[in-house]
Parts: sequence; C-alpha cells; structure tokens
Amino acid sequence: MNTLYIAYYTIKRIMLDKRTNIMKILIPIVAIVILGVALKGSFELSNMDIIKVGYLNLDNGKQGETLVKILKEDKSIKELISLVQVDSVDKAEKMISDDKISSLIFIDKNYTKQIESGEKSSVTIYSSKYSDYKLTVVQNIMDSYVNIVNTNIAVAMVTGKPAEYSSSSSIKEIPISINGNRPKAIDYYAVTILVLSLLSGAAFGCELVGEDYIGIMGKRIKSTPVSPVQQYAGKMIGACLSNFVQGLVMVLFTKFVLKANWGSNIFIILAFTLLVAVFATAIGAMLCIMFNDVNRAGALSSLLVPIFTFIAGGYIKIDFGPIKYLSPNQWAHTAFFNTIYNGDQHLVVTNVLALLIATVVISTVSIILARRRTN
Repeated sequence: MNTLYIAYYTIKRIMLDKRTNIMKILIPIVAIVILGVALKGSFELSNMDIIKVGYLNLDNGKQGETLVKILKEDKSIKELISLVQVDSVDKAEKMISDDKISSLIFIDKNYTKQIESGEKSSVTIYSSKYSDYKLTVVQNIMDSYVNIVNTNIAVAMVTGKPAEYSSSSSIKEIPISINGNRPKAIDYYAVTILVLSLLSGAAFGCELVGEDYIGIMGKRIKSTPVSPVQQYAGKMIGACLSNFVQGLVMVLFTKFVLKANWGSNIFIILAFTLLVAVFATAIGAMLCIMFNDVNRAGALSSLLVPIFTFIAGGYIKIDFGPIKYLSPNQWAHTAFFNTIYNGDQHLVVTNVLALLIATVVISTVSIILARRRTN
C-alpha cells in the first residue's frame, strides 16, 4: 500500500508542473518535424541503377556454370545486376571496399557435388555492411534461384526427368522497388527521437528518486517504516508512467497528425515504449543512488544519452559498426523498426530481452545499494 501511495503522490506532483510536461512533448515533436523535412532527401532514392556484383565460380561441376549463365543471360536479372568476374575473395573484398562492386557471389568447388548427392549446398554472398538496398536485391535473386533448383530436384525425383530452367520463373515475379519496405525521414526520426526522449527521462528519474535518498527529505523518509524497496518501487512507478505518457502522446501525434508509419500493431509499439521508459528511469535511479548526488548523476545521464543516440544513428543515419550495439538506443531501434517493417522477429525478441534483462539487473543493483545506504 505504501508503494501505491508513493506512486500516486509522485504522479500527482509531476502533473502539477504543466509547463515542463508540455515542453517535454513539444520539443521532441518539433525536432521530428525539422529533421524529417531537412533530411528527407537522404531517405529517398530517385533511381535504382544497375548493381555491379562480382562472382567467383570455383565449382568443379556444371551447376556453378549454370548459375552464372542464368545470372548473365536472364533478361529480368540483367535489368537489376551486372556481373563482374573476380579472381579471388581477397580481390573482391578490396573491390567492395573501393565501391567497384556492391557484393560478391561465391560458388564453392563442391557446389555441384553437394546438389547431386542431395547434401545441403549454398552460395555465399560477401557484402559491405553499407550495401543498403543493393544487398537485398542480390539476396532476393539468389533466394529465387535456390527455390528453382529445389523445385527442379523435386521434379526430377518424382518424374525421373530433369526440369529445365524457364525465364518465367519466380525471379521475374519478384518485385524490386526503391519505394519498398523502408522508412521515410519522418518515419525514421519518429522512432529515434522517441527513443531519445524516453532515455532522457533517466535524468528525471534521477531527480525523483534522489528526493527519497539525498538531503533533508531523504533523511526524514529513511526514519519512517517505509522500506527501501517500497520507496524505490513507488518512485519508479510514478516516474515510469510519466515518461510513458510522454512517449504515448508522441506516438499518437506522429501517427495521426504527422502520418508517421508505426506499423500495423500499435499496441506492441506502445509496449516497447513502456519498456524503454522503465529502462531509462531505472538507469537514472541507479546513478542517483550510486553517486549519492543528484547533480552528478543527472549530469552523467545527460552526457550518456546523446552519445548513445549518436552511435545508434539517432541524429544522422550512420552505421558505426559493432560499437552501436553497446547503445541501448540501438536495442530499442532494432525492436521498433523490425516490428514496424515486419523484419527479423528473432532480432526483436533478442533486443527486447536485452532491455528487460538490463532493467532487472539495474533495478536489483539500485535496491541493494539503497538498502546498504539505509542500514
């Protein structure tokens, strides 16, 4: 019951500061509009040029030659990619690095043997992490070819006669569009600025929790029968709900007014919003209890949030490689974007679990530190 009282009065106090609440919502929305308009061109493709793709065929049999022939001669494929023969993987990697080719199709020496023996065979695609839509085009073409090969094998097993490749295959039927399943500028910044705003709530959480642990008010509360766990939980609930309401308003406003794309399941998006709000508040609380100083903890959280946002591409869409996965912003971005655009659901689960586990660990550390300080 003490926890609910603390949560209630925390929320009530937050709601009284109307000016701050309005500014916390208004400023991020203005930022979304400005970035969405200013950087609109960088998210749009006017033309999709033919993609240069390297190939290295080491296959000792005929299947590798057949694949290369199809990629070179099929009219629908030639409209998308142009093949460039390379001598080695090392040379191809250098060409990819120099932007001479976008990727490499590598056919292993045992490719035909594996197909004919019924073993698992594969064609390896090497690509730069900056290939963007180009890698998707190559992957779609290769997936189509694999489907054709599997179909031909199945037909041959049933009829005893080999099936022949047809130009009316599924390769021709796969639509490749520059206006496909990718975010516009307003869609992208609606997500990244939302995450930035939610994580900025760490400083607010730090301030609220600090009231119960630092200064005269903290000493008075410690002398009451209220346990550190109840104090922590009550403040967390109040701060999290406040942070979540801010995120809720941003999602609804950008969806219905700015027409940003939030996908088909808004409830999952709101669940992720709540999770990020809880995570941010937990970080702020832990820093406050750890440093025993609201100003230092608030300054550190205010420093970390922009850094995390930058390396996750929150301000400008830049790929910083593996380092971006150290940022909680990246975890949230991955969960949001893969949900909105029906991406890899395994990545959604992995990144949501990362946020959940981090929140539990941070909250546990905070409670342990609070108990020690009380004792």
